[in-house]
Amino acid sequence: MTQARTAFKPWLRLGGVLLNDLALAPSLRELTILQVGRLAQRYEWVQHVPIALATGVSRQQIDALERGEVDGSPSDPTQRAVLAFVADLVRDGEVSDVDYAPLPGLLDEQRIVEVALVAGHYLGLARIMTALRIDPDVPIGPEGPATST
Repeated sequence: MTQARTAFKPWLRLGGVLLNDLALAPSLRELTILQVGRLAQRYEWVQHVPIALATGVSRQQIDALERGEVDGSPSDPTQRAVLAFVADLVRDGEVSDVDYAPLPGLLDEQRIVEVALVAGHYLGLARIMTALRIDPDVPIGPEGPATST
């Protein structure tokens, strides 16, 4: 994607903001990214499982999400509402009234918009990677790349 230099650098900066400068809790950000990865492009899933674990998302939550179990999963009501919202956004682009209704009681407007921005950014990345046949990188996790000895 570096072939589009004039757009690539600002796009990377946006990605950095979405990873580092949100009011949204890091665990909700990572659950959002994992839901996109589960539904749209495995790359995000593989890259972000270690990061999600580092933000406090449990292995049980990740396993339930991977199975597509949102209702009744070990996640709390806010997490379940975010996962349902993101699933609608990824699948149709239109979030049902049923899936949108709980959000304003659980998150303020800024955080709802941040969930949508994170989901949209990672969905766009998923579609670009698929369309351009970009091979995924090896997962690096929150500590950076693994070093071989």
